[in-house]
Amino acid sequence: MKIIESGKYFFTKAFDFKSRVSRSEYWWGYLIGFPIVFFALFPILVAILPQQIGTLVSWLISIPLISLMVRRLHDLNKSGWWVVLGVIPIIGNIIILIWMCRRGTPGSNSYGEDTLPPNIKLNP
Repeated sequence: MKIIESGKYFFTKAFDFKSRVSRSEYWWGYLIGFPIVFFALFPILVAILPQQIGTLVSWLISIPLISLMVRRLHDLNKSGWWVVLGVIPIIGNIIILIWMCRRGTPGSNSYGEDTLPPNIKLNP
């Protein structure tokens, strides 16, 4: 997937917690979305809004990143609730990182069809 398409999908599928996302779409979307959310939007909102409202809004603007991770877990045929594993310091984050780097389930799984085009063949 190309970087422009990934950026578009990151924002258009911001609240999609049911489908799947390939590794390339995940990493390009993360590389586009993370700096925008945390280095552009977050500081502006914290400076403008009171602390309690700023905290709530910061959680709301991180929803697209969470949904992206949930869709990546779905590509691995894992429940999106595994994203909570990232709350465990160090170990949980390492496990999540390893999963995000793994190849998704080829073909269809419990969460939908494969996101890779059928003409792309990957070695197991």
